[in-house]
Amino acid sequence: MRPLPASNFTATLLPHNHDGSGFLLKSHGTGLPFPGHYVSVIEGDELTVFKLPTFGEEIEVVVRDGRLRTDHHFYLGGLKPKCTGSRPKWF
Repeated sequence: MRPLPASNFTATLLPHNHDGSGFLLKSHGTGLPFPGHYVSVIEGDELTVFKLPTFGEEIEVVVRDGRLRTDHHFYLGGLKPKCTGSRPKWF
């Protein structure tokens, strides 16, 4: 069961050229109104959509040493977690 019945979570990411042979997909800091994270909920005949302005995401895609690599980062309230080992810490 989902937290909100008849709901959906959607990320809209804007692509940018990045690091010569790669690209960066971003949901925040683009200067455009539409990239971002959204929750949509259907109640009866009504659709409600909420934008989550404090949630951000970046996916960096590059070729290193002949291999395709990705780095995926999430931001909450403008904060990026510091990763130590396999567990992120939010400070």
